[in-house]
Amino acid sequence: LAIGAATIPPLSREGTAINIRRFARKRLTLEDLVERGSADRETIDFLAEVASSMKVSVVFAGRPGAGKTTWLNAFSAHLPSHAQVSVVETFQELQPEVEHYQHLVVEEETEDIADAINNSVLRMRPDVLMIGEVVSAEAYPFVMALNLGIVSHTTTHAKSARMTLARLENLAQDRMSIQELRPVIGEGLGLIVHLNKDYDVDRRQYVRYMNELMVVRGYENGDYRLKVIKRRQGNGYTPLDGGMELFR
Repeated sequence: LAIGAATIPPLSREGTAINIRRFARKRLTLEDLVERGSADRETIDFLAEVASSMKVSVVFAGRPGAGKTTWLNAFSAHLPSHAQVSVVETFQELQPEVEHYQHLVVEEETEDIADAINNSVLRMRPDVLMIGEVVSAEAYPFVMALNLGIVSHTTTHAKSARMTLARLENLAQDRMSIQELRPVIGEGLGLIVHLNKDYDVDRRQYVRYMNELMVVRGYENGDYRLKVIKRRQGNGYTPLDGGMELFR
């Protein structure tokens, strides 16, 4: 499976430029991510517990190419076997590792993607909603799914875990004010997994890794209550500062 994009003259002054995204045939697991140095054992054990609880909504965020979709796919393998999952995306990238799921792939028409998400939530009544990525019109229905108590997982582009919240606000504020959005996001979203990639000069390749785990603990006095429970430090990671009790 490959998808991509292209620019052509006269817009592209140096000739046609093509970007091809080719997906590996082997679906990476959380265990694979540890073996590749993208995370430590403590991180994936925690994320596996989060997924299996089916009580915490998670956003995987980072720069383009940081591995967000790979992580979401690997994370989905730890959803309970009885989970009914609705998947909505504009490109077929997600490969949920669950037995029962509805998969909608909507062409890039902003109205259509929002309608597809709303219909999945209200008509199919999933235990878990997975949205391929939040880049525009997906933001508002994603926030509304949080408000309805639907466990919802997605990816988005952001520079840091904290900036992920600003990203969701900016994309959804054409439908609701930030003052209205923040309590919904603060009470509905549980965890942000921020990912990053750097170029390794010695290995002459990019390396991708988990950069930060941030728990969203609620909303108070006009702002979010946040706690960073783990972050990358040098070539390793800080100890996990808390567990599932943070979501109770």
